[in-house]
Amino acid sequence: MKIGIITLNNGSKLIVAKIPESLSITLMVITRCGPAFDPPNKSGISHFIEHLLFKGNTKYPDNEVLSNSLEKYGATSEGFSYHENNAYWIKIPKDNLDIAIDILTQQIQNSLFKKKDIDYEKKIIQEELSLIKSNPNLLIWELWSQTIFGNNSLGRIYTGEKEEIKNLTQKDILEFFKNYYTIENTIFVVSGDVEIKDVKQLFDKKINNYSRQLKPKTLLIEPQKKHIKIIYQNTDNLTVIYGFLTIDRFNKDSHILDLISYILGMGQGSCLYQNVANQGLTYSIYSSTKHLSSTGYLSINFTSKKDNLSLILKKIDQQINILKKGKITDSQLKRAKGYYVGQLIIQNDTTDNIASWIGYQAICDTNQILTIEDKQKIISEITKKDIIRVANKYFKTDKRFLSIIGPIKEKEIKIKLKL
Repeated sequence: MKIGIITLNNGSKLIVAKIPESLSITLMVITRCGPAFDPPNKSGISHFIEHLLFKGNTKYPDNEVLSNSLEKYGATSEGFSYHENNAYWIKIPKDNLDIAIDILTQQIQNSLFKKKDIDYEKKIIQEELSLIKSNPNLLIWELWSQTIFGNNSLGRIYTGEKEEIKNLTQKDILEFFKNYYTIENTIFVVSGDVEIKDVKQLFDKKINNYSRQLKPKTLLIEPQKKHIKIIYQNTDNLTVIYGFLTIDRFNKDSHILDLISYILGMGQGSCLYQNVANQGLTYSIYSSTKHLSSTGYLSINFTSKKDNLSLILKKIDQQINILKKGKITDSQLKRAKGYYVGQLIIQNDTTDNIASWIGYQAICDTNQILTIEDKQKIISEITKKDIIRVANKYFKTDKRFLSIIGPIKEKEIKIKLKL
């Protein structure tokens, strides 16, 4: 895979990942304007716009025309909002890239934002919000964001709150779109068997100079004083996330934290699976990392009976202390590296996954885009000494947080959150 970065005639950045012999092409536009940038009292507006961009534009005037124009080629199209980004992508057979570019550039330049569509989508988003709040496996991630980020912008639910969604106006939508869907705030990514000069030529025919030039504010994250948040629900099990506030994606330690996550709780050979799930304490337990532009976290997700919670938390702490003392074996480190690299390859063997891999890096800094091969090399060079240093640096009591949904109250949590 070769990656090329150029500037379009209108000033937007275009990144092309050439994947020889691929039969599909994925076009993605990613904009740095996710829910974390929603203005005060207008939570959910970024996600709202994601919905509206599929409701029609000047060339494809409604959702039916838009979807039919893609699906007759076998194409798929999606959009999503998460933390700092809105993204839209089209995956289409390789001979139809011009169609994908035409449709996606129309969406981000000439969407109609009709009042009837805004009123309709308010009802749809209210349904989405109800779904999240009634499903502990979805709601736990919103609670986790609130726990580690608190009242900061990153801690707000991505769909927005019910009353704030209800009060959004057409003027609010248009103003946010104008301020954030800007040339310098938007990156285009194309992955597939294409030539960069051909892609540029197609884009330059379809995309204009915009009239929108404002830049987003920098996100500020303040330390949270309360480290436990619980939503009481009368369910059979507890749904739990336990983890640590860590670092942004620009910090080189982020790669070591990624590998630590695989040592702890990725795969059936991981420490937590062997010492928690295999002991009959939970059906599943896994860890993951997220690295944003100004912060990040390592999280451990599991479900359990209330009576097992304290023991599971204790066992997690024991495994973390093993890492801090460097008592992991060479075979554990080798397994984690092999599993990480293998999963990296498997999860990025399609054009849409490659576009996402590149896009989420590029939206923060086009000068720091890693290929899959770059990441493999970084992971292969991590040593046990690196693991010990990073575990001791970031796994501290004042950086640890706990989110729970289920039939429990804070006073019932017996384990002391102290490493």
